[in-house]
Amino acid sequence: MTINTLLNDLEPGSEITISNVPFMYAGKAKITLEGGDSRIWLYSQENTLLSISPDDEEMVHFRAVDEDLDTDGDFVSFQNDEFEFSYEDVGVVSDIDGDVDAEESDRFSFMEYESDKNGVLRVVLNENTGERQIYIGQTITEADILEVE
Repeated sequence: MTINTLLNDLEPGSEITISNVPFMYAGKAKITLEGGDSRIWLYSQENTLLSISPDDEEMVHFRAVDEDLDTDGDFVSFQNDEFEFSYEDVGVVSDIDGDVDAEESDRFSFMEYESDKNGVLRVVLNENTGERQIYIGQTITEADILEVE
């Protein structure tokens, strides 16, 4: 499934699979970063998230992590894997469609850590509410996403 289809044609309740994992689409939020780029976060009903960077066509499929991790250094250990700090940014929710875990004008700061196994660990802080969420994910391609018929 193409990024264009994901961003423009999915309706809440649509079911897709991402790397053979069911993803029942609930809604999306557009995050406008301080530098002007945007990220689109597609939320599922199963507490997973598909993060899309339309400008560079990068996608990461995340699931929420229930445990709290120490993310104060350059490295984070999780599930016998080591993640190295790679990126941080701040963005504001500028558009919402459907059922998402955010409100328009919420300000998110996030840090990403990457493993050498193509894994991504993202720490998200909603600066408006103080809520902190940790996600673990994998970088995927359009070929990993299929529509369920």
